[in-house]
Parts: sequence; structure tokens; C-alpha cells
Amino acid sequence: MRVQVIFFGLIRRYTSDKQATVELPEGSTVGDLIRALTEKHGAEFSEHLINPDGSLKSEVFITVDGLNIASGSGLDTALTPEAESHIVLVGPVVTGGQI
Repeated sequence: MRVQVIFFGLIRRYTSDKQATVELPEGSTVGDLIRALTEKHGAEFSEHLINPDGSLKSEVFITVDGLNIASGSGLDTALTPEAESHIVLVGPVVTGGQI
């Protein structure tokens, strides 16, 4: 399956790209996608997304087709084969501002 990944904010420092397209086998998860991206962009990329225990860092958000993986299965979120392609957004959590 084809997964289009769009990188935001400081994450781009570790990719040198604004986006990437990754081909993954059916049954892949977001964790599999991160491993594939780490192969391309290096360990520094992964270190800014993943904690030493393998969990997603709290200062990073990842959405799959508009749904935040933190509210679901996290890195075990399945990239379902029903869609011809998926859009995954990866970036830093943004906070602050005034009401």
C-alpha cells in the first residue's frame, strides 16, 4: 500500500523533505512506517519521535487520514488496506497563544 507522509515544523530538520511516499505491505502499522522512514532518514529522525521504551513522544503528533493515533492504538495503529493510499501527518505538538 502507498502511504503519503507530510512532515511539519522541526521534524523537517531530520528529513530534508516536506513529504515522502512510502510503499508498505498490507497489514503494516504506523510503527512499521516509522521504521521505514528511519531507514531513509536515520536514527536522529526516530530519536525525535520515539521514546527509548518504544512509545511515541508526547511532544509529537501523528495523524492517519485525519485521526490522531494517540487517541487510538498509538504506533500499533493499522494502516488499513481498504484505502488505496493513506495520508500521515507528522509534526510537533503546538501549544500556547491567547484566548
